[in-house]
Amino acid sequence: MRNNDSSMENTEKIDVSEIASKSRKTKKKKYLNPILFWFIAYIAAIVFVSIFYNMPMFPRKWTWYALAVLTVVLVALYLLTKWKKSPRILMRVINLALACALAILSCLMPVYKAKVSNVISSGDETSENYILMNLYVMSDSYKEAHSDLFTDTNSFSRKSDELDDLKQYSDSTFITTMSIDQTNQRNALNEVKNLLDKQDLNVTDKDSMTDAVSALYNNEAQVLILNQDYVSMITDTEQYASFASDTRVLYTIKLTNDVSISSSDSELTTQPFSIFFGGNDQEGELSLTGRTDVDMVVTVNPTSHQILISSFPRDSLVPNPALNNSPDKLTHLGLQGLQNTMTELSSLLGTPINNYVLINFTTFRVIIDALGGVDVDNPYAFGFFDDSSIWFEQGNIHLDGDNALYYVRERYTLPDGDFGRTMHQQIVMKAIIAKLTSSAVITKFDSLLTALKGTFLTNISDSAIYSLCQMQLDQNISWNVVNYHILGTTGTSVCASSGSTPLSVVMPYSNQVSFVSSEIDKVEAGETITQQDLPDGYGTLVEPVGSSSSENYENEYSQQNETTNQNQYQEQQGSQQTNNYSGNNQSSSSQNSSGSESAPTSDTTPVQPETPTQPDNSGSQDGDQSQDNNSSDSSGTDSTSSDAG
Repeated sequence: MRNNDSSMENTEKIDVSEIASKSRKTKKKKYLNPILFWFIAYIAAIVFVSIFYNMPMFPRKWTWYALAVLTVVLVALYLLTKWKKSPRILMRVINLALACALAILSCLMPVYKAKVSNVISSGDETSENYILMNLYVMSDSYKEAHSDLFTDTNSFSRKSDELDDLKQYSDSTFITTMSIDQTNQRNALNEVKNLLDKQDLNVTDKDSMTDAVSALYNNEAQVLILNQDYVSMITDTEQYASFASDTRVLYTIKLTNDVSISSSDSELTTQPFSIFFGGNDQEGELSLTGRTDVDMVVTVNPTSHQILISSFPRDSLVPNPALNNSPDKLTHLGLQGLQNTMTELSSLLGTPINNYVLINFTTFRVIIDALGGVDVDNPYAFGFFDDSSIWFEQGNIHLDGDNALYYVRERYTLPDGDFGRTMHQQIVMKAIIAKLTSSAVITKFDSLLTALKGTFLTNISDSAIYSLCQMQLDQNISWNVVNYHILGTTGTSVCASSGSTPLSVVMPYSNQVSFVSSEIDKVEAGETITQQDLPDGYGTLVEPVGSSSSENYENEYSQQNETTNQNQYQEQQGSQQTNNYSGNNQSSSSQNSSGSESAPTSDTTPVQPETPTQPDNSGSQDGDQSQDNNSSDSSGTDSTSSDAG
């Protein structure tokens, strides 16, 4: 009996153990039911669609497309999952894979949205920026070399506190140029008075920049108060090309830059608009004050899909609104603030210009490299003056960031001088537009965002930029791009921003300006425009001052002239080396060097750009003392149609 009872107890224990084991397996099977994985995918899809809907750059219809596709996929997966004959393990894998993919995309989209917002906000001109006002004195070495003029004993103490050096000059005479940079000059002078605790400083005010610098060199006064943005204009003149080494900065005053430009309230996707694209000749940090060596107005009609690019030579002689409309170089107008340049261009072209994008050479390189380079149709072969190993073949060539910079800066070896450089700037701008509006930009999106951050200034709002992106992605627009670069005659004139020394300038043809203005009116009216030749030029916008009138210099640049130009270039530089761009196109990288320029040989006859006397070596290829510009009968036009992907 006892044995039977023991056996029954063991049997009951085994049965209970088996039942418990089966129960755990059943729960595990229920826990791993494919429907559970489908439900996870369903939740992930809801999250994905919600985030996608709130991405400001995507068209709304893309959200409905995504929702429709996901609905079909989820319904199909649900039916397959419930089907008894479907492989349960496979359905678990498929549902889980879909859930993971949607989760990853849901995480990436906010990351890229944040990157885009950071890029746009980094270019917001309302972010604080400064103007540096330097106090310049002659260097110890210069004073020693000119002991007949300089007898003072002030010397650089090399102490960490610049104020000690400044106090040595408390009894010296300070030079200002109130008529040119009044607000900044006055604020800097007041700051000096406060630093020295001396309100009765000895001050001499000069009417021009050259007069002010001359007073410093002649020891008429000992301290020059000068906006740092004006230094390049001084060093570009032959007489003061060594200004940087002849002087030293005694003290630097940092002033808050209050030249911000309010953004336009216009809707960029429904109304025509014009944007000023300015490029300065500096490396590094951008500022809303300074010279602009690229002066380009891009007029866009988003409804008729027309783009008109209008360019002026940087040395165009135009009225300067900030200096009582006195004649000045267009590139100098930015020294009184970018709004000053935009105001004058608005007046010349007869259209409001409320938006701007400002870049410098650093920006230019990184944008093109981030896009993987650009392809351009080069109208004629030419080389880079400062490096004979750099050669651009005629025809289709590929440019990386460095070579694109050489391409748009060169003018000495061009058959049409500075006018050719303006044309090359437009060619590259069109190539950038074509690349940005193509499907290829998608693969470069991440690198483009990284490269753009902090490399430009603009007053275009982020909402306007997002709206333009939505419109382009939604309509897949093929833009009709037309461009004109205005020509003119060359000569010399006194310029309001510089002083009494006549500088080489370009007098834009007034009839060509009127023609471009009428084409802008057509774009704004919604008319379809086509590329035309600019009319033969005549008339000027403003008469030159302090020089003989400019002769009308026109030259048809035939193939023979281009060949002569190339031969002269090669003779001067030595043997011509060529490196492969792509296929038969040639290029190579080299360090860019440029600088001051010699004065023109005549007030009225332009110097031929193909035979410069010496290469530039001081840092900027764009000088003010002399510009080797030639007017041309060439149309200065080109046209393309950019297909968006």
